[in-house]
Amino acid sequence: MNDLFSSPQMMGLLLQALGVAMIAALSFTLLRTIRRVPLKPWTAAWLVLFTALSALLTAFRVPAWMPVLLPIYMAGEYAFGLLMWIGCREFVTGRPPHRGDLWLVAALGLFALAGGLARSALFTGVLAVHTAIYAVLLLLGYRQ
Repeated sequence: MNDLFSSPQMMGLLLQALGVAMIAALSFTLLRTIRRVPLKPWTAAWLVLFTALSALLTAFRVPAWMPVLLPIYMAGEYAFGLLMWIGCREFVTGRPPHRGDLWLVAALGLFALAGGLARSALFTGVLAVHTAIYAVLLLLGYRQ
């Protein structure tokens, strides 16, 4: 096992996960007090992102679990982007999630599984595509 405090990257990832946990807690509190419809997908998004970052942190600390935890991390980031987009769409248009969104969920889930299982030589290309997909999902939410 790697020491959690041994590198700046690990500390940065830990701080990011803790910051996301605080945002998730705030969103959950707002969800319980304000009762706005878009807060449901946004709260779920922050919880999923915390789970994804925790999986990545664990994967770096226990490299033997990388093949299992890396797809969870990638799928979690995609779920975060989708839930943010769905929440933004619901906030602006009032249109809730529907079955037509499921094809995108399935496609991203398959890519996360395939990308997480890629070996190191292929992983650089997978990571570039992953980053582009994640950016597009966040851009969709912004464009709403």
